Amino acid sequence: MISLYRNEASHPLSNAPSSTKDYTARKAGEYARWLAQRDGVAIPHDAECVAHWGSVDVPGKAKPEPRVFAVTFHAYRSHSHRNHSGLGEELARIAIPHWDWVPQVQVDDAPMSTDIKSAQWIADFIAA
Repeated sequence: MISLYRNEASHPLSNAPSSTKDYTARKAGEYARWLAQRDGVAIPHDAECVAHWGSVDVPGKAKPEPRVFAVTFHAYRSHSHRNHSGLGEELARIAIPHWDWVPQVQVDDAPMSTDIKSAQWIADFIAA
């Protein structure tokens, strides 16, 4: 089981993330597992997953956009009253490729197929 929460008691009955950041971290963990499998890196199914965050300045946005740049997998360690050390030994660190990519043009400014020029080009192409 992939665990992205230090305290599973905070999410006892649901696997649904409580926020966009939790959802992004969970998807990054799933993607990192897929990358590891693709590259032949063995990760135990019960390894705990931790997302590592960075930020990217995106044109047109007031604040930097948080993104996951790497995911680490740690050996599962049961928590007891004697052992409060948290995560177990790090088993693998998977870097997320192109985590800091920024499009050259803002999505809002990108030409759409419904633009007049595009529609005229299509009409000219069909007429020819």
